[in-house]
Amino acid sequence: MSTIEHEIIIVGAGFSGIGAAIALREAGFEDFLLVDDADGVGGTWHWNTYPGVAVDIPSFSYQFSFDQRTEWSRVYAPGRELKAYAESCVDKYGLRPHIRFATTVVAADFDSDADRWVLRTAEGAELTARFVLSATGVLTRPKLPDIPGIETFAGTTVHTARWDHDLELRGKRVAVIGTGASAVQVIPEIAPQVEHLTVFQRTPIWCLPRPDLPLPAPARLALRLPGGRTLTRLISQTYVEVTFPLAAHYHRSLPTAAIGERTGLAHLRRQVKDPAVRAKLTPNYALGCKRPSFSNDYLATYNRANVTLETAPITEVTATGVRTSDTEHPADVLILATGFKVMESGNMPTYDLHGVDGLDLEKWWDENRLQAYEGVSVPGFPNYFSIMGPTATTAPRTSRSSRTRPATSCAACAGPATPAPPGWRSGARPTTGSSAKCSPGATARCSGRTAAPTRTATTSTSTAMCRCARRPRWKPPGAAAISTCPTTCSPPPPASWRTVRRRRRPRPRRYHAREYGYS
Repeated sequence: MSTIEHEIIIVGAGFSGIGAAIALREAGFEDFLLVDDADGVGGTWHWNTYPGVAVDIPSFSYQFSFDQRTEWSRVYAPGRELKAYAESCVDKYGLRPHIRFATTVVAADFDSDADRWVLRTAEGAELTARFVLSATGVLTRPKLPDIPGIETFAGTTVHTARWDHDLELRGKRVAVIGTGASAVQVIPEIAPQVEHLTVFQRTPIWCLPRPDLPLPAPARLALRLPGGRTLTRLISQTYVEVTFPLAAHYHRSLPTAAIGERTGLAHLRRQVKDPAVRAKLTPNYALGCKRPSFSNDYLATYNRANVTLETAPITEVTATGVRTSDTEHPADVLILATGFKVMESGNMPTYDLHGVDGLDLEKWWDENRLQAYEGVSVPGFPNYFSIMGPTATTAPRTSRSSRTRPATSCAACAGPATPAPPGWRSGARPTTGSSAKCSPGATARCSGRTAAPTRTATTSTSTAMCRCARRPRWKPPGAAAISTCPTTCSPPPPASWRTVRRRRRPRPRRYHAREYGYS
Protein backbone atom coordinates (compact mmCIF):
# COMPACT_ATOMS: atom_id res chain seq x y z
CA MET A 1 0.00 0.00 0.00
CA SER A 2 1.31 3.45 -0.86
CA THR A 3 2.44 5.53 2.07
CA ILE A 4 1.04 8.88 3.12
CA GLU A 5 3.65 11.27 4.46
CA HIS A 6 1.26 13.75 6.06
CA GLU A 7 -2.36 13.74 7.04
CA ILE A 8 -2.76 17.34 5.81
CA ILE A 9 -0.70 19.59 3.54
CA ILE A 10 -1.45 23.31 3.47
CA VAL A 11 -0.21 25.09 0.35
CA GLY A 12 0.63 28.66 1.29
CA ALA A 13 2.03 30.25 4.45
CA GLY A 14 0.17 33.54 4.36
CA PHE A 15 -2.54 34.50 6.81
CA SER A 16 -4.97 31.93 5.39
CA GLY A 17 -2.46 29.11 5.77
CA ILE A 18 -1.37 30.28 9.21
CA GLY A 19 -4.96 30.53 10.41
CA ALA A 20 -5.79 27.08 9.06
CA ALA A 21 -2.72 25.58 10.76
CA ILE A 22 -3.64 27.17 14.09
CA ALA A 23 -7.19 25.83 13.84
CA LEU A 24 -5.89 22.36 12.98
CA ARG A 25 -3.66 22.31 16.05
CA GLU A 26 -6.60 23.39 18.20
CA ALA A 27 -8.57 20.50 16.69
CA GLY A 28 -5.88 18.04 17.76
CA PHE A 29 -4.07 17.63 14.43
CA GLU A 30 -0.28 17.56 14.52
CA ASP A 31 0.55 15.72 11.30
CA PHE A 32 0.34 18.65 8.90
CA LEU A 33 2.79 20.54 6.73
CA LEU A 34 2.74 24.08 5.33
CA VAL A 35 4.66 24.60 2.09
CA ASP A 36 5.42 27.95 0.49
CA ASP A 37 7.57 29.05 -2.41
CA ALA A 38 8.83 32.08 -0.47
CA ASP A 39 11.61 32.13 2.10
CA GLY A 40 9.36 33.54 4.82
CA VAL A 41 5.76 33.64 6.01
CA GLY A 42 3.24 36.38 5.38
CA GLY A 43 2.09 35.69 1.82
CA THR A 44 0.98 39.05 0.44
CA TRP A 45 3.02 40.90 3.04
CA HIS A 46 6.13 38.92 2.24
CA TRP A 47 6.01 39.64 -1.48
CA ASN A 48 4.63 43.19 -1.50
CA THR A 49 7.27 45.53 -0.10
CA TYR A 50 6.97 48.55 -2.40
CA PRO A 51 7.22 52.07 -0.93
CA GLY A 52 4.07 53.00 0.95
CA VAL A 53 2.62 49.49 1.17
CA ALA A 54 0.02 49.32 3.93
CA VAL A 55 -3.18 47.58 4.85
CA ASP A 56 -6.29 49.11 3.26
CA ILE A 57 -8.64 48.48 6.17
CA PRO A 58 -8.06 49.38 9.84
CA SER A 59 -5.41 47.20 11.46
CA PHE A 60 -7.84 46.23 14.23
CA SER A 61 -9.85 44.30 11.64
CA TYR A 62 -6.89 42.93 9.71
CA GLN A 63 -5.92 40.43 12.38
CA PHE A 64 -7.15 37.18 13.87
CA SER A 65 -9.97 37.60 16.36
CA PHE A 66 -8.22 35.19 18.73
CA ASP A 67 -4.90 37.03 18.60
CA GLN A 68 -5.44 40.77 18.59
CA ARG A 69 -2.32 42.90 18.61
CA THR A 70 -2.00 46.11 20.60
CA GLU A 71 1.28 47.39 19.14
CA TRP A 72 0.10 48.79 15.81
CA SER A 73 1.85 52.07 15.04
CA ARG A 74 -1.07 53.45 13.02
CA VAL A 75 -4.74 52.79 12.43
CA TYR A 76 -3.71 51.59 8.96
CA ALA A 77 -0.51 49.67 9.68
CA PRO A 78 2.37 49.59 7.18
CA GLY A 79 3.17 46.33 5.45
CA ARG A 80 6.24 45.55 7.57
CA GLU A 81 4.05 45.39 10.68
CA LEU A 82 1.69 42.92 9.00
CA LYS A 83 4.70 40.81 8.08
CA ALA A 84 5.93 40.96 11.70
CA TYR A 85 2.45 39.99 12.94
CA ALA A 86 2.48 36.89 10.73
CA GLU A 87 5.91 35.94 12.06
CA SER A 88 4.74 36.38 15.65
CA CYS A 89 1.70 34.15 15.08
CA VAL A 90 3.92 31.42 13.63
CA ASP A 91 6.22 31.52 16.66
CA LYS A 92 3.48 31.91 19.25
CA TYR A 93 1.53 28.89 18.06
CA GLY A 94 4.55 26.70 17.35
CA LEU A 95 4.05 26.41 13.59
CA ARG A 96 7.61 26.93 12.41
CA PRO A 97 8.57 23.22 12.63
CA HIS A 98 5.61 22.48 10.36
CA ILE A 99 6.69 24.89 7.58
CA ARG A 100 8.82 24.10 4.56
CA PHE A 101 10.00 27.18 2.68
CA ALA A 102 11.34 27.49 -0.88
CA THR A 103 8.97 24.71 -1.96
CA THR A 104 6.96 25.50 -5.06
CA VAL A 105 4.06 23.13 -5.71
CA VAL A 106 3.60 22.74 -9.45
CA ALA A 107 1.01 19.94 -9.55
CA ALA A 108 -1.35 17.96 -7.32
CA ASP A 109 -2.99 14.72 -8.44
CA PHE A 110 -5.50 12.54 -6.62
CA ASP A 111 -4.45 8.90 -6.41
CA SER A 112 -7.75 7.00 -6.38
CA ASP A 113 -6.11 3.66 -5.63
CA ALA A 114 -4.38 4.90 -2.48
CA ASP A 115 -6.95 7.57 -1.56
CA ARG A 116 -4.31 10.24 -1.28
CA TRP A 117 -3.06 13.41 -2.91
CA VAL A 118 0.35 13.45 -4.57
CA LEU A 119 1.96 16.89 -4.80
CA ARG A 120 4.94 17.52 -7.06
CA THR A 121 7.34 20.41 -6.49
CA ALA A 122 9.47 22.42 -8.88
CA GLU A 123 12.52 20.71 -7.40
CA GLY A 124 11.22 17.31 -8.52
CA ALA A 125 10.22 16.06 -5.07
CA GLU A 126 6.88 14.41 -4.23
CA LEU A 127 4.72 14.98 -1.16
CA THR A 128 1.69 12.87 -0.27
CA ALA A 129 -1.23 13.70 2.00
CA ARG A 130 -4.76 12.62 2.80
CA PHE A 131 -6.06 16.19 2.76
CA VAL A 132 -4.92 19.28 0.88
CA LEU A 133 -5.87 22.80 1.98
CA SER A 134 -5.15 25.41 -0.67
CA ALA A 135 -4.22 28.72 0.95
CA THR A 136 -2.35 30.30 -1.95
CA GLY A 137 -4.29 33.57 -1.77
CA VAL A 138 -4.99 35.93 -4.64
CA LEU A 139 -2.52 38.79 -4.15
CA THR A 140 0.76 37.04 -4.81
CA ARG A 141 1.01 36.36 -8.57
CA PRO A 142 1.79 39.59 -10.48
CA LYS A 143 -0.29 40.30 -13.55
CA LEU A 144 1.81 41.74 -16.35
CA PRO A 145 0.19 44.07 -18.89
CA ASP A 146 -0.21 42.89 -22.45
CA ILE A 147 1.36 45.92 -24.14
CA PRO A 148 3.34 45.67 -27.38
CA GLY A 149 7.06 46.26 -26.96
CA ILE A 150 7.15 46.12 -23.18
CA GLU A 151 10.00 43.63 -23.30
CA THR A 152 12.07 46.05 -25.41
CA PHE A 153 12.23 48.77 -22.76
CA ALA A 154 15.91 49.57 -22.19
CA GLY A 155 15.48 51.02 -18.71
CA THR A 156 14.54 49.28 -15.46
CA THR A 157 11.16 47.53 -15.27
CA VAL A 158 9.72 46.53 -11.90
CA HIS A 159 6.34 45.26 -10.74
CA THR A 160 5.05 46.54 -7.42
CA ALA A 161 4.65 42.96 -6.18
CA ARG A 162 8.34 42.24 -6.80
CA TRP A 163 9.93 45.49 -5.74
CA ASP A 164 13.68 45.90 -6.14
CA HIS A 165 14.97 47.73 -3.07
CA ASP A 166 18.27 48.44 -4.81
CA LEU A 167 16.40 50.56 -7.36
CA GLU A 168 17.36 54.23 -7.14
CA LEU A 169 14.59 56.60 -8.24
CA ARG A 170 16.09 59.97 -7.32
CA GLY A 171 16.53 62.17 -10.36
CA LYS A 172 14.93 59.60 -12.68
CA ARG A 173 12.06 59.90 -15.11
CA VAL A 174 9.54 57.33 -13.95
CA ALA A 175 6.42 55.96 -15.66
CA VAL A 176 3.73 54.16 -13.66
CA ILE A 177 1.22 52.00 -15.50
CA GLY A 178 -1.96 51.45 -13.49
CA THR A 179 -3.98 53.34 -10.91
CA GLY A 180 -5.26 50.54 -8.69
CA ALA A 181 -4.74 49.93 -4.99
CA SER A 182 -0.96 49.46 -5.26
CA ALA A 183 -0.52 52.59 -7.37
CA VAL A 184 -2.57 54.65 -4.92
CA GLN A 185 -0.01 53.79 -2.25
CA VAL A 186 3.24 53.91 -4.21
CA ILE A 187 2.67 57.09 -6.26
CA PRO A 188 2.59 59.56 -3.32
CA GLU A 189 5.72 57.94 -1.87
CA ILE A 190 7.93 58.21 -4.95
CA ALA A 191 6.66 61.50 -6.43
CA PRO A 192 8.87 63.75 -4.23
CA GLN A 193 11.98 61.74 -5.17
CA VAL A 194 11.80 61.52 -8.95
CA GLU A 195 12.64 64.13 -11.58
CA HIS A 196 9.33 63.54 -13.34
CA LEU A 197 6.51 61.05 -12.83
CA THR A 198 4.05 60.09 -15.55
CA VAL A 199 1.01 58.08 -14.47
CA PHE A 200 -0.88 56.16 -17.14
CA GLN A 201 -4.51 55.73 -16.18
CA ARG A 202 -7.05 53.60 -18.00
CA THR A 203 -9.92 53.87 -15.50
CA PRO A 204 -10.07 56.34 -12.61
CA ILE A 205 -10.47 54.80 -9.16
CA TRP A 206 -12.88 55.86 -6.47
CA CYS A 207 -10.59 57.27 -3.77
CA LEU A 208 -12.11 57.99 -0.37
CA PRO A 209 -10.53 59.71 2.63
CA ARG A 210 -8.81 57.35 5.04
CA PRO A 211 -9.30 57.77 8.82
CA ASP A 212 -5.64 57.06 9.48
CA LEU A 213 -3.90 58.35 12.60
CA PRO A 214 -0.73 57.42 14.44
CA LEU A 215 -1.21 55.43 17.61
CA PRO A 216 1.04 56.91 20.31
CA ALA A 217 2.03 55.02 23.45
CA PRO A 218 -1.03 56.16 25.49
CA ALA A 219 -3.38 54.87 22.78
CA ARG A 220 -1.59 51.52 22.62
CA LEU A 221 -1.73 51.33 26.41
CA ALA A 222 -5.49 51.92 26.30
CA LEU A 223 -5.86 48.90 24.03
CA ARG A 224 -4.47 46.71 26.82
CA LEU A 225 -7.17 47.79 29.28
CA PRO A 226 -10.09 45.39 29.85
CA GLY A 227 -12.45 45.65 26.90
CA GLY A 228 -10.11 47.96 24.98
CA ARG A 229 -9.37 45.59 22.12
CA THR A 230 -12.97 44.37 21.94
CA LEU A 231 -14.38 47.88 21.69
CA THR A 232 -11.78 49.00 19.16
CA ARG A 233 -12.38 45.96 16.98
CA LEU A 234 -16.15 46.46 17.15
CA ILE A 235 -15.80 50.04 15.94
CA SER A 236 -13.35 48.99 13.23
CA GLN A 237 -15.51 46.10 12.03
CA THR A 238 -18.60 48.30 11.92
CA TYR A 239 -16.77 50.90 9.84
CA VAL A 240 -15.46 48.33 7.36
CA GLU A 241 -18.77 46.49 7.03
CA VAL A 242 -20.71 49.70 6.42
CA THR A 243 -18.25 51.12 3.90
CA PHE A 244 -17.81 48.05 1.74
CA PRO A 245 -19.65 44.71 2.24
CA LEU A 246 -23.01 46.12 3.27
CA ALA A 247 -22.80 48.87 0.68
CA ALA A 248 -22.04 46.34 -2.06
CA HIS A 249 -24.54 43.64 -1.10
CA TYR A 250 -27.43 45.95 -0.20
CA HIS A 251 -26.85 48.65 -2.77
CA ARG A 252 -30.55 49.08 -3.50
CA SER A 253 -31.66 49.05 0.13
CA LEU A 254 -29.03 51.17 1.87
CA PRO A 255 -27.92 54.69 0.92
CA THR A 256 -24.30 54.00 1.85
CA ALA A 257 -23.10 53.90 -1.76
CA ALA A 258 -24.67 57.26 -2.54
CA ILE A 259 -23.16 58.75 0.60
CA GLY A 260 -19.80 57.25 -0.35
CA GLU A 261 -19.97 58.78 -3.83
CA ARG A 262 -20.69 62.23 -2.43
CA THR A 263 -17.83 61.81 0.03
CA GLY A 264 -15.44 60.68 -2.71
CA LEU A 265 -16.34 63.56 -5.04
CA ALA A 266 -15.98 66.09 -2.22
CA HIS A 267 -12.60 64.57 -1.37
CA LEU A 268 -11.56 64.92 -5.01
CA ARG A 269 -12.60 68.58 -5.13
CA ARG A 270 -10.65 69.37 -1.98
CA GLN A 271 -7.51 67.56 -3.09
CA VAL A 272 -7.11 68.45 -6.79
CA LYS A 273 -6.85 72.08 -7.85
CA ASP A 274 -6.80 71.78 -11.67
CA PRO A 275 -10.33 71.26 -13.05
CA ALA A 276 -9.00 69.41 -16.10
CA VAL A 277 -7.02 66.95 -13.99
CA ARG A 278 -9.96 66.62 -11.63
CA ALA A 279 -12.20 65.65 -14.54
CA LYS A 280 -9.73 62.92 -15.56
CA LEU A 281 -9.75 61.54 -12.01
CA THR A 282 -13.56 61.50 -11.72
CA PRO A 283 -14.96 57.94 -12.04
CA ASN A 284 -17.74 57.47 -14.59
CA TYR A 285 -19.19 54.41 -12.84
CA ALA A 286 -21.00 53.84 -9.56
CA LEU A 287 -19.09 53.28 -6.35
CA GLY A 288 -18.78 49.55 -5.78
CA CYS A 289 -18.53 48.47 -9.43
CA LYS A 290 -14.77 48.32 -8.96
CA ARG A 291 -12.69 48.01 -5.86
CA PRO A 292 -12.34 51.50 -4.28
CA SER A 293 -9.32 52.71 -2.39
CA PHE A 294 -8.64 54.93 0.61
CA SER A 295 -5.91 57.56 0.67
CA ASN A 296 -5.33 61.04 2.04
CA ASP A 297 -2.47 61.96 -0.29
CA TYR A 298 -2.93 60.14 -3.60
CA LEU A 299 -5.16 62.68 -5.31
CA ALA A 300 -3.15 65.65 -4.01
CA THR A 301 -0.04 64.21 -5.71
CA TYR A 302 -1.40 65.39 -9.07
CA ASN A 303 -0.98 69.00 -7.92
CA ARG A 304 2.78 68.59 -8.12
CA ALA A 305 4.60 70.22 -11.06
CA ASN A 306 6.62 67.06 -11.73
CA VAL A 307 3.59 64.74 -12.02
CA THR A 308 1.64 64.18 -15.25
CA LEU A 309 -1.60 62.20 -15.55
CA GLU A 310 -1.95 60.56 -18.96
CA THR A 311 -5.30 59.06 -19.93
CA ALA A 312 -4.68 58.46 -23.65
CA PRO A 313 -4.44 54.73 -24.49
CA ILE A 314 -0.94 53.24 -24.59
CA THR A 315 -0.07 52.03 -28.06
CA GLU A 316 3.35 50.57 -27.29
CA VAL A 317 6.39 50.65 -25.04
CA THR A 318 9.59 51.68 -26.76
CA ALA A 319 13.20 51.35 -25.67
CA THR A 320 13.15 54.89 -24.27
CA GLY A 321 9.64 55.34 -22.94
CA VAL A 322 5.90 54.83 -23.32
CA ARG A 323 4.06 55.89 -26.47
CA THR A 324 0.38 56.85 -26.52
CA SER A 325 -1.80 57.75 -29.48
CA ASP A 326 -0.54 61.34 -29.54
CA THR A 327 2.90 61.47 -27.89
CA GLU A 328 5.82 59.55 -26.41
CA HIS A 329 6.72 59.95 -22.75
CA PRO A 330 10.42 59.34 -22.04
CA ALA A 331 11.22 57.18 -19.01
CA ASP A 332 14.20 55.69 -17.24
CA VAL A 333 12.16 53.42 -14.95
CA LEU A 334 8.91 51.62 -15.74
CA ILE A 335 6.78 50.64 -12.72
CA LEU A 336 3.98 48.15 -13.37
CA ALA A 337 1.18 48.66 -10.86
CA THR A 338 -1.09 46.34 -12.80
CA GLY A 339 -2.32 44.16 -9.95
CA PHE A 340 -2.49 40.41 -9.62
CA LYS A 341 -3.93 37.32 -11.18
CA VAL A 342 -7.00 36.68 -9.06
CA MET A 343 -9.83 34.46 -10.32
CA GLU A 344 -8.16 33.47 -13.56
CA SER A 345 -6.15 30.70 -15.11
CA GLY A 346 -2.76 30.23 -13.54
CA ASN A 347 -3.79 31.44 -10.10
CA MET A 348 -6.84 29.38 -9.08
CA PRO A 349 -4.96 27.45 -7.90
CA THR A 350 -1.33 28.36 -8.62
CA TYR A 351 -0.54 24.76 -9.65
CA ASP A 352 -2.03 22.09 -11.90
CA LEU A 353 -4.75 20.21 -10.05
CA HIS A 354 -6.25 16.88 -11.16
CA GLY A 355 -8.96 15.09 -9.23
CA VAL A 356 -10.83 11.84 -9.80
CA ASP A 357 -10.15 10.25 -13.21
CA GLY A 358 -7.69 13.03 -14.03
CA LEU A 359 -10.32 15.79 -13.96
CA ASP A 360 -8.52 19.11 -14.49
CA LEU A 361 -9.90 21.81 -12.21
CA GLU A 362 -8.72 24.77 -14.26
CA LYS A 363 -10.10 23.32 -17.48
CA TRP A 364 -13.38 22.38 -15.82
CA TRP A 365 -13.76 25.91 -14.45
CA ASP A 366 -13.01 27.37 -17.87
CA GLU A 367 -15.76 25.23 -19.38
CA ASN A 368 -18.34 25.48 -16.58
CA ARG A 369 -17.58 28.88 -15.00
CA LEU A 370 -15.97 29.40 -11.62
CA GLN A 371 -18.03 27.60 -8.99
CA ALA A 372 -17.52 25.90 -5.65
CA TYR A 373 -19.72 25.08 -2.72
CA GLU A 374 -19.36 27.95 -0.24
CA GLY A 375 -16.10 28.73 -2.02
CA VAL A 376 -14.48 25.70 -0.38
CA SER A 377 -15.01 22.37 -2.16
CA VAL A 378 -15.63 21.17 -5.71
CA PRO A 379 -17.18 17.82 -6.68
CA GLY A 380 -14.66 15.41 -8.09
CA PHE A 381 -11.82 16.65 -5.88
CA PRO A 382 -12.21 14.72 -2.62
CA ASN A 383 -10.47 16.01 0.48
CA TYR A 384 -9.34 19.15 -1.34
CA PHE A 385 -10.43 22.45 0.18
CA SER A 386 -9.76 26.06 -0.79
CA ILE A 387 -9.57 28.89 1.72
CA MET A 388 -10.15 31.54 -0.94
CA GLY A 389 -12.06 29.74 -3.66
CA PRO A 390 -14.71 31.09 -6.05
CA THR A 391 -17.46 33.15 -4.33
CA ALA A 392 -15.48 33.16 -1.07
CA THR A 393 -14.89 36.88 -1.39
CA THR A 394 -18.63 37.58 -1.47
CA ALA A 395 -18.53 37.26 2.30
CA PRO A 396 -17.35 40.24 4.35
CA ARG A 397 -13.66 40.59 3.59
CA THR A 398 -12.66 41.31 7.19
CA SER A 399 -13.36 37.82 8.52
CA ARG A 400 -9.82 36.56 8.23
CA SER A 401 -10.25 33.74 10.74
CA SER A 402 -13.65 32.67 9.39
CA ARG A 403 -12.14 31.83 5.98
CA THR A 404 -10.20 28.97 7.55
CA ARG A 405 -13.17 27.42 9.33
CA PRO A 406 -14.90 25.56 6.47
CA ALA A 407 -11.78 23.65 5.49
CA THR A 408 -10.63 22.83 9.01
CA SER A 409 -14.10 21.70 10.10
CA CYS A 410 -14.16 19.25 7.19
CA ALA A 411 -10.78 17.92 8.23
CA ALA A 412 -12.06 17.62 11.79
CA CYS A 413 -14.99 15.53 10.58
CA ALA A 414 -12.58 13.07 9.02
CA GLY A 415 -10.88 12.43 12.36
CA PRO A 416 -7.29 11.44 13.04
CA ALA A 417 -5.31 9.30 10.63
CA THR A 418 -6.34 5.63 10.71
CA PRO A 419 -5.54 2.72 8.36
CA ALA A 420 -7.96 2.61 5.47
CA PRO A 421 -10.02 -0.61 5.23
CA PRO A 422 -10.38 -2.41 1.88
CA GLY A 423 -12.56 -0.51 -0.54
CA TRP A 424 -12.48 2.63 1.56
CA ARG A 425 -12.53 5.95 -0.24
CA SER A 426 -12.49 9.56 0.89
CA GLY A 427 -15.83 10.63 2.32
CA ALA A 428 -16.88 7.15 3.47
CA ARG A 429 -14.41 7.07 6.32
CA PRO A 430 -15.48 5.00 9.37
CA THR A 431 -16.79 7.05 12.25
CA THR A 432 -14.01 6.30 14.66
CA GLY A 433 -12.01 8.45 17.00
CA SER A 434 -13.02 12.09 16.97
CA SER A 435 -15.39 11.60 14.03
CA ALA A 436 -17.58 9.26 16.06
CA LYS A 437 -19.66 12.24 17.02
CA CYS A 438 -20.45 12.91 13.35
CA SER A 439 -23.35 11.09 11.78
CA PRO A 440 -22.46 8.94 8.75
CA GLY A 441 -24.26 11.36 6.48
CA ALA A 442 -22.48 14.33 8.03
CA THR A 443 -19.09 12.66 7.63
CA ALA A 444 -19.89 11.93 3.99
CA ARG A 445 -20.84 15.54 3.39
CA CYS A 446 -17.36 16.56 4.49
CA SER A 447 -15.76 14.63 1.64
CA GLY A 448 -15.44 17.57 -0.73
CA ARG A 449 -17.39 15.64 -3.37
CA THR A 450 -20.79 17.13 -2.83
CA ALA A 451 -20.72 19.88 -0.27
CA ALA A 452 -18.60 21.23 2.53
CA PRO A 453 -19.97 22.41 5.88
CA THR A 454 -19.18 25.93 6.93
CA ARG A 455 -19.62 25.85 10.68
CA THR A 456 -16.69 25.57 12.97
CA ALA A 457 -16.04 22.27 14.65
CA THR A 458 -16.28 22.43 18.42
CA THR A 459 -12.84 21.27 19.34
CA SER A 460 -10.50 20.49 22.21
CA THR A 461 -6.89 19.37 22.26
CA SER A 462 -7.82 15.71 21.99
CA THR A 463 -11.20 15.51 20.29
CA ALA A 464 -12.99 17.32 17.50
CA MET A 465 -16.77 17.30 17.64
CA CYS A 466 -18.07 18.01 14.17
CA ARG A 467 -21.08 20.29 13.92
CA CYS A 468 -21.88 19.82 10.24
CA ALA A 469 -24.60 22.25 9.28
CA ARG A 470 -27.67 21.37 7.29
CA ARG A 471 -26.26 22.35 3.95
CA PRO A 472 -27.57 21.74 0.42
CA ARG A 473 -26.68 18.53 -1.33
CA TRP A 474 -26.50 18.07 -5.08
CA LYS A 475 -29.87 17.05 -6.51
CA PRO A 476 -30.68 16.32 -10.16
CA PRO A 477 -34.12 17.47 -11.30
CA GLY A 478 -36.86 15.12 -10.11
CA ALA A 479 -34.54 13.08 -7.89
CA ALA A 480 -34.44 12.77 -4.14
CA ALA A 481 -31.84 14.71 -2.21
CA ILE A 482 -28.49 12.96 -1.83
CA SER A 483 -27.78 12.51 1.85
CA THR A 484 -24.69 10.33 1.67
CA CYS A 485 -21.74 9.94 -0.66
CA PRO A 486 -21.30 6.84 -2.77
CA THR A 487 -18.37 4.59 -2.02
CA THR A 488 -16.66 5.69 -5.19
CA CYS A 489 -15.76 9.18 -6.24
CA SER A 490 -18.18 10.56 -8.77
CA PRO A 491 -17.51 13.26 -11.38
CA PRO A 492 -18.94 16.73 -10.79
CA PRO A 493 -22.67 17.23 -11.36
CA PRO A 494 -23.83 18.85 -14.57
CA ALA A 495 -24.33 22.58 -14.55
CA SER A 496 -28.11 22.10 -14.60
CA TRP A 497 -28.19 20.47 -11.18
CA ARG A 498 -29.73 22.43 -8.37
CA THR A 499 -29.09 22.66 -4.67
CA VAL A 500 -31.71 21.96 -2.04
CA ARG A 501 -31.78 24.42 0.81
CA ARG A 502 -33.50 24.11 4.15
CA ARG A 503 -33.38 27.41 5.96
CA ARG A 504 -35.72 29.17 8.30
CA ARG A 505 -34.90 32.56 6.85
CA PRO A 506 -33.66 33.44 3.35
CA ARG A 507 -30.17 34.81 3.08
CA PRO A 508 -29.02 37.66 0.84
CA ARG A 509 -28.94 36.97 -2.86
CA ARG A 510 -25.20 36.27 -2.85
CA TYR A 511 -25.94 32.81 -1.43
CA HIS A 512 -28.44 31.92 -4.17
CA ALA A 513 -27.67 28.86 -6.27
CA ARG A 514 -27.13 30.99 -9.36
CA GLU A 515 -24.16 32.63 -7.68
CA TYR A 516 -22.45 29.22 -7.84
CA GLY A 517 -23.14 28.87 -11.55
CA TYR A 518 -26.24 26.66 -11.25
CA SER A 519 -29.52 27.70 -12.77
